[in-house]
Parts: sequence; structure tokens; C-alpha cells
Amino acid sequence: MRQRRRFTLAYAVAFLFDTPGTRFEMGRKVYQYVATVYDHREDGRGTNAIAVVYDFNKQEYRALNTDEHGIGAREIIFFP
Repeated sequence: MRQRRRFTLAYAVAFLFDTPGTRFEMGRKVYQYVATVYDHREDGRGTNAIAVVYDFNKQEYRALNTDEHGIGAREIIFFP
């Protein structure tokens, strides 16, 4: 049996998500990765990485700011 890979959401958005359609679990919710959008901060301190995902529980698209500690530091589990 193959083990599921575990990473933080911020790490996965920065280095692992390269194609849409990747499914993962965060908490008790299942998401599907759609795209990454980089938003420039107004104060000139770099960019925010926004993950656009589809939430299967609510059946809607969501934008997750991975630079927020509460979201970006959460552990996700990839589905094989």
C-alpha cells in the first residue's frame, strides 16, 4: 500500500502544484487545485501567493492566501 504524501499548503503551492486537477485534503475538506495567482503587495514587500481551489464540500471555488500563517502552515494530504 502506498502512503499519502504530507506537506504544508504553502510548500505545495510554491513547489509541487504544477498541473490543475491535483486533489488534496486539508482538515476534513477535500479540495482540487486549479491555479496559483501571485498578487503584488501595495507596500512593496513582495507578493502574496493565492491558491485557487475547488471546495468539494461547499461545491464552490475558493481563493486561499498561502502567506497567512493560519492557512499556509496547515498540513495537506495528497490523494494518490
